[in-house]
Amino acid sequence: MARPVRRLMHRVTPAILLAALVTGCSSGQEPDRPATSLKGGENQETGGTTTPSAAGGSGTVGGKGSPCPLPVTFDLAPKWRPEAVKGGGETAMPSLGPVRLVCEIDAKPAGHVGFLRVWTGGAKGDDPRRALESFVAEYVDNSKDVVYTEARTGGFASAEADFLNATALTEEVTKVRALALATDQGLVVLEMSGMDDEEHEAMLPAFERAKKSVRATA
Repeated sequence: MARPVRRLMHRVTPAILLAALVTGCSSGQEPDRPATSLKGGENQETGGTTTPSAAGGSGTVGGKGSPCPLPVTFDLAPKWRPEAVKGGGETAMPSLGPVRLVCEIDAKPAGHVGFLRVWTGGAKGDDPRRALESFVAEYVDNSKDVVYTEARTGGFASAEADFLNATALTEEVTKVRALALATDQGLVVLEMSGMDDEEHEAMLPAFERAKKSVRATA
């Protein structure tokens, strides 16, 4: 993978990018991870490695002993499986705007093709709306169809975005949802995307479950 990955695969989701980097070293990579389009920053030229979570993936994520230590904790839908994304050595975690990918929660064990991803970064006091606008602008080439809302979520100032994206393989336009939270430890972005709109709609309850249960990690 000596060539600049961004030039060859700039419309590939972080999960696919990570898989591509690992495939050469492991024959156990799952072949059917969804190919959601993503226009990312320079750190997408190399992906991170993932640390398997506990089996099942239901319960909560973010707290002490979680596969993904986070500034926030939230509830998972049954069978959704979290995995930490870690950079190190010659690899770096994908980044969008001020945040980096730190956790992927796989819907496949629950029968869906998609992910709820968690991105963190920035600093205390950062504006979640501005951060989310930067995130979306780097996620897609054309973000004119974005609908933003601002509120408080789990006690945090937050901004939410619904937008459209084109998949890397078919260029089919699909829905994406993202929520940015301003915590005392910086920004947290929850982003959900599926293989197609049908999967997106089927996965929305899991996103809403996370959103309604989010709280500061003790």
